[in-house]
Amino acid sequence: MNHYFRLSFITLIAALLTACQPEAVHTSSYTFKRSGWNSFEKAAFDFTIDQNRGEYDLYLDIIYTSDYPREYLTFASQLQSPDGEERLRNFHERLRTKDEIYKAYENTEEFNKKILLGKDYTFKEKGSYKLILENRMSKMQTPGIRRIELEVIRH
Repeated sequence: MNHYFRLSFITLIAALLTACQPEAVHTSSYTFKRSGWNSFEKAAFDFTIDQNRGEYDLYLDIIYTSDYPREYLTFASQLQSPDGEERLRNFHERLRTKDEIYKAYENTEEFNKKILLGKDYTFKEKGSYKLILENRMSKMQTPGIRRIELEVIRH
């Protein structure tokens, strides 16, 4: 009897710990054609939410090279829900300073900046969502931006 109780208790603890772990429900990337982000090129990500209970974090990882000429990157995000609702938000993110460049990969010339798009975000409904990113920099072409990666994490 004591052995059965111990085994049940361990199984219950393991199930609770597994249920509380953050889980990546979507990852994808958008690669720019000429190692630069043209102001007319929109980066779009489609993802599905299967459980509208719980909270989600949405992260972007901007992958860029030393060709990126500015300290900041300005862009807009548009999140479209299955019922047609759109949520808009503007971002002005520091990619580098004179003293610091965010290193991503040791063996390449790429750098990265992880950006939190939304923390503890709740989705109203299950279904297909679309995130569209639009370059809001003042020049037509923003050199050095190679790709953007999206990660949606449920916790």
